[in-house]
Amino acid sequence: SEKTNKSYREIRNSIIQIWRNSPNQTLTIPNAQKIISSNSIIPHPFSDILILFRIFTFLEHWGLINFFPNILINSVLNIEESKNQENSTNDFIKLSDEVE
Repeated sequence: SEKTNKSYREIRNSIIQIWRNSPNQTLTIPNAQKIISSNSIIPHPFSDILILFRIFTFLEHWGLINFFPNILINSVLNIEESKNQENSTNDFIKLSDEVE
């Protein structure tokens, strides 16, 4: 059990560190597997792929990897800007209709 916990921590920490080294690039499971295998954290890459997959998807789900706050913020700002432009255009149309 202690060996399993240690292995889990090593894999988890490695995946997070790999992503932190290149936070602007999406980390994939095959890329993580390749890097982790080359570091001998997972001695037999194909036998532990399920463990790697489960850890990877957990980290991704909770935003610990493959989270791009700058892209998210820009997307939200673009949506708000688009809504504001639509509202100002609609207001102008309403005012011009009233004038006629």
